[in-house]
Amino acid sequence: YRINNAFKGYAHRESYLEEAVKTLKVEDCPDYEYRKGQKGSVIVIGGKGEKIINTYGHTNNVMYRLSVFRSMTLEKYNELKKEDKLPKADYITYVTRDAHQGLSASERSEKRYGTNNECPQGNKYHLVSKKDSSIDDKGRYTMYISDNNNNRDIQGPNGFRDGIAIHEHDRKGSKGCLTLASGNGEPGTNTLGKIPVEELYNEIPDLFLHEVMKDAERTDDNGLVHDMSIDRRPVRLILEEREVIEKTNNNKPYWEGFIDEEYKV
Repeated sequence: YRINNAFKGYAHRESYLEEAVKTLKVEDCPDYEYRKGQKGSVIVIGGKGEKIINTYGHTNNVMYRLSVFRSMTLEKYNELKKEDKLPKADYITYVTRDAHQGLSASERSEKRYGTNNECPQGNKYHLVSKKDSSIDDKGRYTMYISDNNNNRDIQGPNGFRDGIAIHEHDRKGSKGCLTLASGNGEPGTNTLGKIPVEELYNEIPDLFLHEVMKDAERTDDNGLVHDMSIDRRPVRLILEEREVIEKTNNNKPYWEGFIDEEYKV
């Protein structure tokens, strides 16, 4: 649809796809069998630090693996994981999870998952786009974490929290966001800016596919109009418990990630 939104030659292209599926024996692939009929995506963010990167003067960004499993429901993911049959992730990147390092003591909670500290662990989150999480399509970032798939809200130990995003900035002052620590992209800073964030977003089509296809239709050779729109599909997010060392900053505790040398990539 991105290439040809008029669906010119759609039936012809569809026949080629069907022939390719047969020729390449797609239905014999175990990965296909696991994902057959599955609608939605699962994002998993691990709790083990795997590498450290330094960006625009900020050091020791401990990074955690983010894995994207497309064409998979949360229920199917849990089933396959229990059976040790999970397929390889469709896309992998790394994000920070440490928070509040640049904030004063008065700005953050003493609780690990409290105000302005790291996002609470959980296996029932949703990842939502800027548009789907806002009634006016506004927002600073591209992706947000939500409890219910329709906003940017979660519940933490101190109560309501909102605006926890996946973005490009450093962990320092991130207030619980998950960051790719890719910087502002300004000349001379040796940073990539929003590029890694956009790459991640594009690797999760279920975040935006319904927006692209909401008015999609095609007219066949007989003049019949076919509705080609795609309903919104859930993107579930699992945030595993993070391995940390408790320290103190500005007379308040904080929880710093570390690298297990045996696990390091």
